[in-house]
Amino acid sequence: MGLNCFKYDEVFSSNIYVLETHGVVFVIDPGTYDSKLKSYLKKLGRVDAILLTHGHYDHIGGVDKIIEDFPNAKVYISKKDAPFLTNINLNLSVMDVSPVRINAKPTLVDEGKYEVNGVSFTVISFPGHTAGSVAYLFEEEKLLFPGDFISIDAIGATHFPTGSETDMLKSLLKFKTYVFAVGTYLCSSHWMNSSIDEVLEYNRYLNY
Repeated sequence: MGLNCFKYDEVFSSNIYVLETHGVVFVIDPGTYDSKLKSYLKKLGRVDAILLTHGHYDHIGGVDKIIEDFPNAKVYISKKDAPFLTNINLNLSVMDVSPVRINAKPTLVDEGKYEVNGVSFTVISFPGHTAGSVAYLFEEEKLLFPGDFISIDAIGATHFPTGSETDMLKSLLKFKTYVFAVGTYLCSSHWMNSSIDEVLEYNRYLNY
């Protein structure tokens, strides 16, 4: 198994993850597709799936360019956040100099188990940052990709379109009571990475 992390930029410090497991390559939340990421993926020689935790532009901006190089890659996003792919007000790129509209046709997911070329993962719904925010859990690899939902010391903002403080509180309770395998590691989008146990211990929003 190989896991690599690429920074989107210095402003957002958004992480792009590339997970290679059992010969299958996943790209999680590609906010951009710069030369460093492109070179790395070209060396791997394949991209099987692009997993989007939610639809903000700093998580989706590189999708179409990756698809140009790897046209067989499937794009996964929750049903509720699918409109973000083409709506610059929802994906917040209306605030940027280069509005983001994704042309790739996504595979829409609900909470549940999925499989890509023999590698399974679980989609867990954690709304609050957006209505369709999800996490991708790779049980065998013991890796959780929660997007902006949570990190060791922060949670995602709830004031953006479709965000909800009420939903966030419910998601935090769900996370707190979810049974993760011992040793599961949380790969955060904007903050430091940590074990699930560390998040449960130190994240102040889980201990109100």
